[in-house]
Amino acid sequence: PTPTPSLAPCPTLAPTLDRDALVVGESWVRCASSDAVGVTTVRPTAIGAAGGVVVLSTGKVADAAPPNVDDSTSTSFGTVAQGGQDVSILRLDLLVPQGASCLELTGVFASEEYPEFLDSGYNDAFVAQLDRSDWLVTGTSVIAPGNFALAPDGTPMAVNSIFRTGDLYIQDNGTSFDVTTRRYTFRTAVTPGSHALYLSIFDVSDQVYDSAIFLADLGLYVGGSCSSEAGRS
Repeated sequence: PTPTPSLAPCPTLAPTLDRDALVVGESWVRCASSDAVGVTTVRPTAIGAAGGVVVLSTGKVADAAPPNVDDSTSTSFGTVAQGGQDVSILRLDLLVPQGASCLELTGVFASEEYPEFLDSGYNDAFVAQLDRSDWLVTGTSVIAPGNFALAPDGTPMAVNSIFRTGDLYIQDNGTSFDVTTRRYTFRTAVTPGSHALYLSIFDVSDQVYDSAIFLADLGLYVGGSCSSEAGRS
């Protein structure tokens, strides 16, 4: 079932993300805290360039600024949903124009869980789902039907999948996090008309050691195959 959006004291983020004027509405299904989500000028090295980016975090957005002086930065907000902890779920209502067939979202995942808790139960994750928000944490696994924010192995963008790939930014990554991924462009097929995009960030197994997704833009892709890709700035 799709959650019903509810009001929460969290900021409006769509104007920073909405490259192609797709967003016609925005609401929070869950918001861990107004401190956990927002717009920042902290840009991971993998994103590059200048300007604001959207951050969804299981900790404080303010803690994302470099330098990295702590390998265990943690904030516990106490929100629990769908088996995850420190959960925030942003709903963006989209109006996709005629002729469009592919939606894309560009971002970088970051965490304090690496390297101490790689391949452990602390499998923090980011999920992007279109027209549904039914992901679930079962044990230490993230089950997310229709999720299109995927690691190269086809599993959700989570600590135990994405940080096994190598090609990571560990030092001088432009943030205070111990590690970030390279830049990923997540794509999914879409039809013209009204849709709801759900973006979720959450801790798994506990509420400490923060993780975050830095999102640079949301728009339409018209260049060919509607498949996700990774690249370097």
